[in-house]
Amino acid sequence: MQEKVLFDLNETYFDDNFETVEEPAIVHDDISLEIVDTPFIGKCFLSEEEAFAFYQKFAKHNGFSIRKGRFTNDKDGEMNRRDFFCHRQGKPDPKKVDHSKKQSNRCSSRCGCKAHMRIALRRTNEIFPEERHVATFSLEHNHELLSAKEVRFLPSYRTITKEDK
Repeated sequence: MQEKVLFDLNETYFDDNFETVEEPAIVHDDISLEIVDTPFIGKCFLSEEEAFAFYQKFAKHNGFSIRKGRFTNDKDGEMNRRDFFCHRQGKPDPKKVDHSKKQSNRCSSRCGCKAHMRIALRRTNEIFPEERHVATFSLEHNHELLSAKEVRFLPSYRTITKEDK
């Protein structure tokens, strides 16, 4: 006959035949476990600001920062195309040195990165007559991306709380 063993949940039960293995504890830093969509050609936005906010969230999640780049206007003066670049896009400008002033020497972070997203105005949709869509997109970085712990130190993500001001 089999014995039934009942355990009180407030008591600790030890089995002498059970081998324990200690594993390191998993520590979750303030890394966001939020799922962030990847931009793709054809993705639509209602405004330039919405597109910028989307790409900025994507960039922060993936370890880089972005900046607004060039834009073109149509004949009515409305912006019909805007580029958003990785903050390391382009080559550094040649330094203008004024020897009469004391200047701090700071290196440029630009290295010719090709990562970008271009949005263009599309006026064909009757529901949203002026929506923006992703016209070109590239994830081609030529530099290391930052970890989730380091990305908060990029200038565009630095914040000072009201209490610290």
